Amino acid sequence: MRTTIKHATNQRGFTLVDSAVALAIMGCVLCLLVPLFYHGEGVGEAHARRNAQALCSICFEAQRAGVNFVVGSEVDSTLQNLLRGGEASSGRSFKATGMTGEEAAAAANYLRVEGGNLIVSLSSGS
Repeated sequence: MRTTIKHATNQRGFTLVDSAVALAIMGCVLCLLVPLFYHGEGVGEAHARRNAQALCSICFEAQRAGVNFVVGSEVDSTLQNLLRGGEASSGRSFKATGMTGEEAAAAANYLRVEGGNLIVSLSSGS
């Protein structure tokens, strides 16, 4: 007498491992997509502060080389000079490259002119 064992070949549904892998993949995709849709105020402010720091650094280095971009106590005129750029007598050039006027205007909220120097503030409106 021959005994045959029938294997179920028509299984339907997902195993626990299949479900866990799919859930992990969806979680990873969600982690990548959430920042793309979140455009909070904090991101723009951080970008403006970073630009303000970069502008201060350029202005400071230019002053050390003998190029003065600072105009009185006017932040806006000073920023326009930085965007235009200038060259020191040594041939070294200074310019805020890659920064638009709108980005410089946002950075102006974190800048002030004090004692002939461009100073960055951590809080806006100083």
